[in-house]
Amino acid sequence: MRLYSLSPSSFRVPRRLLNEVLISTRNVVRSDHDDVSFPRTFKSVDFHLQTRGRMTPARIILGSRSPRRRELLSLLVPSEEIEIRPPVNSDELGFDGLTTWLEIAQRLQLIAREKNDDVCEQLSQDISVHHDVPLLVLTADTTIVATDSMNRFHVLGQPPQDETWPEIVSGWFRNLYAGRSHIAATALCLTDWPVGRRIERIVQSHVLFRDDVEPFLDWYLATGEPRGKAGGYALQGLASVFVTRVEGSITNVVGLPLEALIELLPTNRTVPSRL
Repeated sequence: MRLYSLSPSSFRVPRRLLNEVLISTRNVVRSDHDDVSFPRTFKSVDFHLQTRGRMTPARIILGSRSPRRRELLSLLVPSEEIEIRPPVNSDELGFDGLTTWLEIAQRLQLIAREKNDDVCEQLSQDISVHHDVPLLVLTADTTIVATDSMNRFHVLGQPPQDETWPEIVSGWFRNLYAGRSHIAATALCLTDWPVGRRIERIVQSHVLFRDDVEPFLDWYLATGEPRGKAGGYALQGLASVFVTRVEGSITNVVGLPLEALIELLPTNRTVPSRL
């Protein structure tokens, strides 16, 4: 697994690192597979599905409202082959009461799966969608998982939308991020529609923050950037001043792990057997 040092640092990532977790629709499998290194550029590639004996370009249905996920996906797939169709139901399961990584990973994957089911149901009910046209439905969910001084897990979603968000985020930075490594985890769910074959995966990256966050914390909160961001920060934005090291996929921290996704998408051939 590659280390990306964003600034000179003598900090070391704690060795309590978790293997990447691969989740099938029935069980959880731990894998020793490491994310490949993040290339400087991605080339757009053509994705095809086998339809009635011929190769047909596959459209990607991205079930997300995130402009960041669309931008990242467009690095792999031509923009004209991407259709945005967010889930209709905005209610999501929470992580309350979950105390182990396995429970958190299963819940995260379930959230991505339910988003995918929502989008597939939309396609099934849309009379303008032809069922003989190959589609790949992609959904994802990203969250931040940190540990406190007692090694208890804390799942950090987006900050609250009310006026308490600066206090909440500052607590995360001071108590859970400063000088510590935390996990950015993204669950992927990819469905071959309308056939229904599906593959799922969870990818994690480990992010280390500088020990002293105080010099920049008030300034960062004043920018408003933490609002609407999982864990209250954006690696690709101003929060980069806090980050000293990333272990794993950088695009995963942003919200869509391209290194894992490119392995799941069929390239110039029929849908792989794992779909």
